[in-house]
Amino acid sequence: MISRASGGLVEPDALRRHVVAGHLPPQLQDAAEATHGLDSTTLAYRIHEIAQRARETALEARRSGHHSAVIRAGDAEARALGILASMGVRHEGDVQDADAFKATAHAVLRAARHSPAVAEAVAAELDALDRPAIADDIRQQAGTHRPTPRLEAAS
Repeated sequence: MISRASGGLVEPDALRRHVVAGHLPPQLQDAAEATHGLDSTTLAYRIHEIAQRARETALEARRSGHHSAVIRAGDAEARALGILASMGVRHEGDVQDADAFKATAHAVLRAARHSPAVAEAVAAELDALDRPAIADDIRQQAGTHRPTPRLEAAS
């Protein structure tokens, strides 16, 4: 449990990682997800899908000669694109890349929980990227926790 490992103090990132990875008991997991709502990646992806569907609808309406539907679909697309722009999305591929990254991260975390060898390989890569707290968390989730050695400041 993350609270025992940290002496009762829980870092927000550690809690977020546990919620995202689904490590909480089911009733707590449901409550945490309901409290946190949609994350920005999921929200951006869903808005991107709305813009795409609106564009497809506008094209189909144009082919069918339904001019008012073209205008309504174009308006829906413009609003969705405006929301994405206000979220800082500048390129369509960024939304898809972020969603793919999120799915990959979930898959890696699940694989690490089920395989100590995978957990250690992922943790070693995180250590190499100078992310020892995340590496320790991965090891702890897999039950292979051994604190990452840290250089002590010279006194």
